[in-house]
Amino acid sequence: MIPENTLWILTVAMMRDENSKLESYEILSKSIKLLDQNYSLLIVGNGPKKTYVEKQFEGDINKKVFMLGEMIHSDLANLYNCCEIFAWPGVNEAFGLSYLEAQACGLPIVAGNSGGVPEIIKNNKTGILVDIKNKNPVNFSKALKKLLTDVKLRYSMSTEAENFIKSKRSLKASAAKLNKITLEVLDNYKKINE
Repeated sequence: MIPENTLWILTVAMMRDENSKLESYEILSKSIKLLDQNYSLLIVGNGPKKTYVEKQFEGDINKKVFMLGEMIHSDLANLYNCCEIFAWPGVNEAFGLSYLEAQACGLPIVAGNSGGVPEIIKNNKTGILVDIKNKNPVNFSKALKKLLTDVKLRYSMSTEAENFIKSKRSLKASAAKLNKITLEVLDNYKKINE
């Protein structure tokens, strides 16, 4: 049973046989081992490397880590809304839908500053982006600690994350962008064919 008197950190990621996924789990496990705060790490995901991932979280830390397996989307949405922080190093992550889902639910994020992640997380606004090139867990752990201990920062980033998704990444915002691009293309087409 997940303790209710802890701050819940959420990770949602597949457990695939890809170096970047496995490196992300390794960074995450080493990072949380450096924390002494009152937290629970909830991991949602499944895949062929599940056993490998579980081994990364063995030992004393296991009492704070809860492997939840796969979840249907409605249950996952409820879980996002119950958590305080979303954490995923995202080594070489191209985009990461879970980052958008977390922000839509008002979760501040701790993520790696690599791949396409900086395009969807506003550093020090909706989350904290950490340099993970050297795979050192210390900075990732420091960012987690910062959000675990600073309630005002967590609240501020939570509000900013929701607003960011509503204004820039929602279906309505995306439709408006697509409409604008379509009109520009049509205008250019008309000019070329006049």
